[in-house]
Amino acid sequence: MTPGAGAATVSPVASVTDVDCLPQPPVSALRRAALWALTRWETFPVGAEPRPVVLCEPPVHVDGGFVDQAASAAFWAGALVGTDLLPEEARALLPGAVGGWDSTAAHQADGTQVLQVTAARRAERRWRTDRGLALLPGWQLTLTGAVGPVWLLDVAASGCWRPPAACCAAPAGAAGRQVRARVERDGTTVHLSLLVPEPSAAGSGGCDFIASPTAVVALPAGGPTPPEGPRLVAYQPFDGYRVELVGQLAEPLGQRVVVDLDGSPVVVEHAGGPQRR
Repeated sequence: MTPGAGAATVSPVASVTDVDCLPQPPVSALRRAALWALTRWETFPVGAEPRPVVLCEPPVHVDGGFVDQAASAAFWAGALVGTDLLPEEARALLPGAVGGWDSTAAHQADGTQVLQVTAARRAERRWRTDRGLALLPGWQLTLTGAVGPVWLLDVAASGCWRPPAACCAAPAGAAGRQVRARVERDGTTVHLSLLVPEPSAAGSGGCDFIASPTAVVALPAGGPTPPEGPRLVAYQPFDGYRVELVGQLAEPLGQRVVVDLDGSPVVVEHAGGPQRR
């Protein structure tokens, strides 16, 4: 497929460390954010076999949420007992990496609810990755105050790769846009759905890509907005306008990671079915 009016330009970055992590003006705020996001992923082992798992959600998931706000607050504050049922690597995933409390006295004194882990077992769950859902190992907990089971991902056993700490503080514009991506069979035509503050911010309706050997960031292409406007999917109150853009990469995406301006990985749907992870 040919993108049409919004044809993309691609700015390759041979090595992200070859450019200033935060170049000074006149570089646009969005481009500065894109370059910063790429630095987060420059050590991603793009040629590794098997490809590492790139998780697109937190490694802790609560099915159905909590019975009330007090229970939710207690969980995310780490007010838990009974965590001795879990191995150390699982306890390290609990909120605050506290790994449980030896005594409930402090929480009872200040009125904070305390939740009890009543059961724990090894289990698998389908987790959201940048290449679709993947069945990964972890732990399933039964917890007082939770509507359904609590899941903890076994990050090490799952082969997950997470980027190291950022080289420098995030620049202005390094905000998530709730990006969704779909790549056609040619591996180069990319359709993106993302949030913009107003329709005119979608530019010409195409994508400009900033690419490195390990990752790709998409920006709305410059130029006037077509008379018919961008392809507007929906208005999301308090978030902005969801628009669809299309662009062409200079070479197939392959095993690279598509990342948002805040450095978070994007789920990529491939035409013809999921790709190997």
